[in-house]
Amino acid sequence: MARRATGSKPKWDAGKGRWVGRLTLIDGSRPWVLAPEGLPNNARGQARAAEWLAERADVARAEKMIASDFGLKARSAVPDSIAPVPSGETSDAWYERFALYRKNEVGSSDDDKWRWLKWISPRIGTKAIRDVTPDDIENIRDDLNAAVLAYEAAGNQKGEGRLAPKTGRHIWSALTVAMKYASTKKGPRELRGREDLGNPCRDIPPPRDGASKRRHWCRPPEITSVLSCADVPLPWREAIAIGCYLHLRPGELHELRVKDIDIEIGEVRICRAYDEREGKVTTPKTDEGIRTVTIPDALLPLLKRIVDEREDDDLVAPIVSATPEKSRAGIFRDFLRAAKVERAELFVETATHLMIDFRSLRDSGITWRFLAEHRSEVVQREAGHEHISTTLGYAKEVQNRGGRYGVPFPPLPSTLIEPIEPEPPPQSSGESSGVSRRRVIPRRYWSGRRDLNPRRQAPKACALPDCATPRSKRPMT
Repeated sequence: MARRATGSKPKWDAGKGRWVGRLTLIDGSRPWVLAPEGLPNNARGQARAAEWLAERADVARAEKMIASDFGLKARSAVPDSIAPVPSGETSDAWYERFALYRKNEVGSSDDDKWRWLKWISPRIGTKAIRDVTPDDIENIRDDLNAAVLAYEAAGNQKGEGRLAPKTGRHIWSALTVAMKYASTKKGPRELRGREDLGNPCRDIPPPRDGASKRRHWCRPPEITSVLSCADVPLPWREAIAIGCYLHLRPGELHELRVKDIDIEIGEVRICRAYDEREGKVTTPKTDEGIRTVTIPDALLPLLKRIVDEREDDDLVAPIVSATPEKSRAGIFRDFLRAAKVERAELFVETATHLMIDFRSLRDSGITWRFLAEHRSEVVQREAGHEHISTTLGYAKEVQNRGGRYGVPFPPLPSTLIEPIEPEPPPQSSGESSGVSRRRVIPRRYWSGRRDLNPRRQAPKACALPDCATPRSKRPMT
């Protein structure tokens, strides 16, 4: 008997004061729904919310509801459109159908497909899906081990035939998940090509798990230097301060809007992220990514100014969305150099550490919270980590080192809180009137982009041709 679809485990949304959960629809989409109001924020309230979600999931499946019924973008395919497993279907042909279904569940399906074609298909691609044996799986595992060992022997440097340990784990996961769908009731019946034969990956250990490269993080004085540097444009200084002090993922910072900021209670609600691979707005990386983050006292003046100057739907850091993802790392390193940050290890990639990049702002903010001696469970919740072990990895960086790296979350420079308007351009000709007639455009209308079609200023009243200075209005004789 099939397991009843009950929806996800309810989570408390502090911003809305209600329980929220996700439903899994027949097309693979997972919309968020709000539980009824009045359910308390305790174990009993969560249990009642879970019962409501289960009933809602039954209704959604009985009525065959899909993404468009919840105001979401329609999916490209639904499970019912998958044809039954043909007799003698090859592993590659089966994976093409599986990838179509999997794309409705996760955003990394394209990456998994590349991993399959590069590392798995050469071994079992032409073999019938029903003929894949545990020996075939072990051969793939051995290939991954050899590639990881070659990577480590080369001093953790990438190259042909080499794999970082984490990449090897991703490839192994792509293989085992696919075989789970083919061999168990994990997926739809149309994909169960070898349910009667069992899972060939069972009891086979994963490939070698070596030490992954670690990320650098910026110390408080280094970030202060960047925020105080006149050579760093103001929109970038705002984005760097907000991304670091709120320790947001780049995709979350990309989609943060003014309406998500609550100045009165000092919180920011994180509920959206931009998926660079898919080129669309989606939910954060994990279910725990939907969260509220406490605003540090030092950041409040900047956010208050932004809220006062912009509309509710305006982006908080528009320069991030206007800059390609691949360009942000180099831009951030240039800003560090311009601010005279001379710590050499930040700018080179070694066998143990990655070069610093824009994503390091999040790592810096989380690390600062441990410098400030915040509780690990609070940091885990506000960082959006699924596992506490991920959070504690940041704590190890600064364990027993309080005071060595400066005061975390230092006050922002006054030039960032109250930015100085640029000086008016010099008069082109004629006498100066002594009063600037430059039109000040409110910041809410700034696009952050260069004007590719500049136009000449309209001449002032009574001005001579090609002259911006008004003529004297003395009567003509």
